Amino acid sequence: MEQAKEILANTDEAIQSISQLVGYSDEFTFSKAFKRYSAFSPKPYRQSLKE
Repeated sequence: MEQAKEILANTDEAIQSISQLVGYSDEFTFSKAFKRYSAFSPKPYRQSLKE
């Protein structure tokens, strides 16, 4: 998940691509796991970094 956070913070890579890069075959499963880990879903996490 730390790798996913890094990619979200430093690229405009699609969430689906990121999920596959970090080992999830399904974007939905990745999003749920990411939210459990960071308290944000991937898209809101990325948006919070841009504010």
